[in-house]
Amino acid sequence: WEVMKQHPLKGYELCKGLKTLHSVLPIIRHHHEKLDGSGYPDALKGNQIPLLAKVFQIVDIYDALSNERVYKKAMPLNKVIDIFEHETAKGWRDPELVEIFINLLNTRLDDLKVTQDKIFTEHYIDNFAIKLNTANNLNKLAS
Repeated sequence: WEVMKQHPLKGYELCKGLKTLHSVLPIIRHHHEKLDGSGYPDALKGNQIPLLAKVFQIVDIYDALSNERVYKKAMPLNKVIDIFEHETAKGWRDPELVEIFINLLNTRLDDLKVTQDKIFTEHYIDNFAIKLNTANNLNKLAS
C-alpha cells in the first residue's frame, strides 16, 4: 500500500519537466487528497486541494469502481453511488461536486460510458486536431 500511495508523487516527478503538462501537475499530485486532510501525498484539506484535482478524483473513482479490472468485477451503478455518498458523508469528497456527478450518472450515464468505438473516434479526432493545429502554425510561419 505504501508503494501504491507513491504514484501521485512519481507521476508528478515524471511530468514536471514537461512544459505541455505544467497545467495538470496539481491534478497529478493531488488527485488522492481528501477534504478532511486524510488523503495523500500532502494531506491537503478542503480548499487547499485544487478544484480540478477534486473533479479528477471523482472521475477516477467512478472509472475504478464501474469498470472490471483483473482483480475485481465492475460494480453496478447503485453501488458506485452508495460509495460516493458514503465517502462524502465521511468528509472525504466535495459534496457539491459529488452531487453534480451523481446527477450526471442518473441523467446522462450513456455519455459517460467509454466504448472502444468512442476511444477510436476520439483518438482520430485528437490526431486530426493536432495535425490541423500544426498545419495552421506552419502556415503562420510561412506568411
